[in-house]
Amino acid sequence: MSGRARRNGSIPALWRHSRNYRRFGYIILTFAFLLLLLHYDKPATQTAAAGNPQTTTAHYQPPAAVPPVARAAPLPAATHIASAATLTAMPPPTGTATTAAVAGNNAAQPPKALVAPELGELAKYRPLHDSWGERLNPDGTIPADGFDAYYIDTNEPSRVHFRSHSSYPATWGGSSGQGLPSERLGIYWVGQLHVPKTARYQFALHQTERGRVRISIDHRIIKEGEGTAMPEIELRQGVHIVEVEYLNNHADGYTFYLALQKKTPVYSVDNLATALKALHLPANTVAYVATTRRAKSDRSAELFIKDDSRPYILILPTGWRAWNIHAGNNPPRAIVRYQEAGDVWVEGGDPPVLLWQQFISMDKLRDGEPDCYCAAESRTLQCGNNGNDDLGLFAENIRRWTGYPLAGISFGAQDTRTTVPEISVTPATIMTNRRQLKEKTADMRRACSLVRSKGRLDFNTLMKGDKT
Repeated sequence: MSGRARRNGSIPALWRHSRNYRRFGYIILTFAFLLLLLHYDKPATQTAAAGNPQTTTAHYQPPAAVPPVARAAPLPAATHIASAATLTAMPPPTGTATTAAVAGNNAAQPPKALVAPELGELAKYRPLHDSWGERLNPDGTIPADGFDAYYIDTNEPSRVHFRSHSSYPATWGGSSGQGLPSERLGIYWVGQLHVPKTARYQFALHQTERGRVRISIDHRIIKEGEGTAMPEIELRQGVHIVEVEYLNNHADGYTFYLALQKKTPVYSVDNLATALKALHLPANTVAYVATTRRAKSDRSAELFIKDDSRPYILILPTGWRAWNIHAGNNPPRAIVRYQEAGDVWVEGGDPPVLLWQQFISMDKLRDGEPDCYCAAESRTLQCGNNGNDDLGLFAENIRRWTGYPLAGISFGAQDTRTTVPEISVTPATIMTNRRQLKEKTADMRRACSLVRSKGRLDFNTLMKGDKT
């Protein structure tokens, strides 16, 4: 090989004239640089051991876990005093439900934070431990109004089967269980209670025969077990947190209502007029009587007062309702409410509420049916004379019981809501009512006279005359 060829094949010549050679060189240099870095980056423990066998470096210790900051339970925004429908002999309402159904564990909006009131008398009750809410509602969310309900199957209690929101803790078989077996039904309610004034309050509770409940206020247990006995307790002014844990334990169905109301006197037909007179109402005050056919699923019912410049009292003769009264610019001067526990909220006003022990049945008056029955043994029609069907007698009773004339009446034409009044009470409407009663009574009397009767029935001889 010539000298020229040898010079052309030297390393400098290859570096200048061969791109691939230069690329290979760059790779070799990069690899060498990485090896150098790796050599000087050995762990401290190995370096110390090699340099001085007597010196060791402590193993790496992770920093101690910082305990999470305790999260204060969110407190609710203030609202009017919460209460619920209570014991009722009537069948469960079938009106339009207002509960907002939410499937699963969807989060609710947290309430505004407020300062909790002092425990006061609640301090004597034992603290609540292992609340269902710790598992079902881990964020401690409390609705700004009403109650959140968490439905569970007690065979898998950690999973929320169904969630809803309603104004009051209330449920019954067939309306809210969402397919859960009755005997495995569990419900956890959480809500708030705004107590406007420190006072003694009374509770009303109804649950099915074998149902069990644990009720707590501000994490103090005021009721645990079966039955309907509830304490009367002083509650301090402010916002309180209410939790209800319910185990149905009943294979045939379930019913649960809880109510809270301020302890107040209950008046009778003998002293109601005196109590109303002490309010010094205007001389032209009139009376309205109103009810609804049913309540909503949360036991609420709505009344809409027609424009009327006259002062008036409002009589609510049926119980087991949470009344929402929309009165515009003329709220009632007073409300007379049947004593069964419930609640009254008046838009734009806060009139005095008087509890009354008188239950008034308005079914006959509403349907225009005579308050009569056929005594089959004598084939005679027996009719009452207490004003249950006669609008004129009903108006006379209201005037005698309250001291004020009856100006209108409402029966709940729209099931769970109505306007007040639906019917004005005038001489003309009284006359129309009595004419209809007279015609229907005559028809019932003729039908009764045609009833076949065996005479007075006897237990021992009843079957002897049976030819079938």
